[in-house]
Amino acid sequence: MANSHQLFVALIVGVTGMAGLSLAEALKSPNALGGPWKVYGSASRPIPTWFPSSLLDKYIAFDATDAGNTADTLTPISGEVTHVFWVAIQVRESEQVNVTVNATMLSNVLDVLKSGPGGNGTGSRLSHVTVQIGT
Repeated sequence: MANSHQLFVALIVGVTGMAGLSLAEALKSPNALGGPWKVYGSASRPIPTWFPSSLLDKYIAFDATDAGNTADTLTPISGEVTHVFWVAIQVRESEQVNVTVNATMLSNVLDVLKSGPGGNGTGSRLSHVTVQIGT
């Protein structure tokens, strides 16, 4: 079992999409650089029955549009995560609304992870963020 001081710990936001699933498979491979990684997978809904949960160390469902829910949910892992892979997107009624809601979600997640478990930036291990969005 991986410990909290593993070299690489990923949070894949949007893990139940095609890109997220493929990324989880790649990071859990013994051939992955520094792998296999500890992988937290997240999405806004409960884990689908078809999703191979063995690819994740933990699945986390939360509402990234809600800063409070995001903080409550991610603070316990905020001192572990070294890499965020953002493959989530919400599509709304207009491009202006899309930009606003997706920027809010990303900001809410990064605010928690950059703050670390103490909420003051100490203890954060976040070193890399990859963002892939689009439809």
